[in-house]
Amino acid sequence: MIPMKPGNAKRRTSSLTRGSARRASQARWGHRGPVPLTEQERFWKKVEKTAGCWVWTGGKDKDGYGLFCDASGRNVRAHRYSYELANGPLDPDVQVLHKCDNSPCVNPGHLFAGDNAANVADRMQKGRSAAGDRAGLRVHPDRAPAGERNGRAKLTEQQVAQIRERRTNGATLRALGAEFGVTHRTIRLITIGATWKS
Repeated sequence: MIPMKPGNAKRRTSSLTRGSARRASQARWGHRGPVPLTEQERFWKKVEKTAGCWVWTGGKDKDGYGLFCDASGRNVRAHRYSYELANGPLDPDVQVLHKCDNSPCVNPGHLFAGDNAANVADRMQKGRSAAGDRAGLRVHPDRAPAGERNGRAKLTEQQVAQIRERRTNGATLRALGAEFGVTHRTIRLITIGATWKS
């Protein structure tokens, strides 16, 4: 008989304990572990129902819409999944819109189906579209790329410095425009500081 080391005896005891715990779990649940949740149970577990909106508490995309991984492993927007549960499947080109304008809301009573044109019209009607004085660079003119960073720039900063210097020395607007490949009006705007501001 080979004598057992004390460390080996402990390991053997702990593995026997784990085995008996596993058997007890199987006896309790009828198989290996708890019954997995269905797809719908997983979905509703991530929803906080209130009197109005039912808020998605799971993961969200960059726009604040809930994301849910369906049984096929595909990420779908949570509000679309909720709408399809209540009303049946939709064609891929049909969008699900919010009456409540709350991105994480998955309450089927707050959702309706529409195409892209309906989505744009709904956005415009509710004043959520950046148009007119609310559009990008009108709101944040400091974000406009200036000088050489502007993708439409035909001149470099070095050329602009040459234009200003030569204009102060008496060169005409038309001659400078022809030389640098821009209009005389562009040369004038540069020389008076309306464009290419220092």
